[in-house]
Amino acid sequence: MDQGQPRNIIISHAYSKDNKGDAALLSVLIRETQRKFKPAKLTVLSLDTTKPGETFEGVPVEHAFMYFANFGAASKPAKLAYGIYIMSATTVWAYARRYLHISLPLPKSLRKIAKLYAEADLVIAVGGGYLRGQRDLTSIYNLMLLTHPLFVASALGTPTALYAQSFGPFYHTFEERLIRYTFNRKVSAIITREQISKDLLEKIGVTKPIVKSVDAGFLFTAPKSADLRKMLKAKPKQLIVGITVRAWMQPEKQAKYEQAIASLADHLVKKYGAKVVFIPQVTAKFHHDDDREVGQRVRKLIKHKKDVEVLMENYDHHQIKALYSDLDFIVGTRFHSIIFSLTAFVPALAIEYEHKTSGIMKDLGLDDWWVKIEDVSAELLIQKADELIVHGEDYRKKLRKVLPGYIKQASDSIDIVAETYADAASR
Repeated sequence: MDQGQPRNIIISHAYSKDNKGDAALLSVLIRETQRKFKPAKLTVLSLDTTKPGETFEGVPVEHAFMYFANFGAASKPAKLAYGIYIMSATTVWAYARRYLHISLPLPKSLRKIAKLYAEADLVIAVGGGYLRGQRDLTSIYNLMLLTHPLFVASALGTPTALYAQSFGPFYHTFEERLIRYTFNRKVSAIITREQISKDLLEKIGVTKPIVKSVDAGFLFTAPKSADLRKMLKAKPKQLIVGITVRAWMQPEKQAKYEQAIASLADHLVKKYGAKVVFIPQVTAKFHHDDDREVGQRVRKLIKHKKDVEVLMENYDHHQIKALYSDLDFIVGTRFHSIIFSLTAFVPALAIEYEHKTSGIMKDLGLDDWWVKIEDVSAELLIQKADELIVHGEDYRKKLRKVLPGYIKQASDSIDIVAETYADAASR
């Protein structure tokens, strides 16, 4: 390890660039890492498909170990077996490399990634909310795959920072034990992006210091306008309300949620003469996660279709941010659609599907402006949207007051990473 500045840095756990929130988090982390550790060489390890020579904002992108575990075999039993092999073989490889100074044989695809880890002076796990459990048993295996790179880096003696993340919820005792063991013994810095995650980690027994920071999305900037009003052919003073939706629940509950969104759109058009636009925050067809499909289903349920549009283009994260900046209000399920809007001083009603939503809204003093996705009904959404429009100017004033200091906290996260590296390098 370099005793001064790191020469090689891995940014791990990158998801699909078609998730515009995750792409923005990666963009910010790259920019912040380059600012703090220039001229270190960065490599992004992605869970998504990548092409030879692919880059993201100038940084090389390679497959992560987990990509091969998920897509290296055809059948589910074969995937499970290969995933267990990857986790076992690469961890043993890392210990042998560090303590015996030998490189055990690995398949060519894994050998390339292992070499990157061996050469890395620092590993930074990108911000997000992926270290969590799910209600089915496959989530245990998934969480093992997600924590596995932290074991590899630790085995090699490489400091690792978890950068501005949400953690949990966890539904199985084993998940809690795995996270507790990993965080206490295998990582160098834990940075959460809201208080709920910090409290949760402490509750399950994580004793390593946890630093509360802010979602890196608050540092993301883009062109100030996409000229959405012109795109929608809206009248000069016509209200423009954005909506983001997602597939999340079982069919019956999902249908209820989509019907409530449709009723809200009809209400906004009928009462306020608004233009309602569904903006696709995530278009990851490869991961079966495309908001355009949900938006089209909702539009079919809407009576006043003439003033409702579902944007179908696959915008990048910069373009999406610019679209939100042109809204008057937003009702958002995708939380980074809320963050992108708030930083443009657009009043937002957030629909929570994970606790990162309420955690960040509470931190901003916006506790009145979120609802749980399970509680969504037409009546509730209409009531909250009416209140949002009535109190819009007060909302904007509050954002102008609280956001500058909040955004400053987000820029402090990379300083914590730098302190972590300096501390590890001095040992």
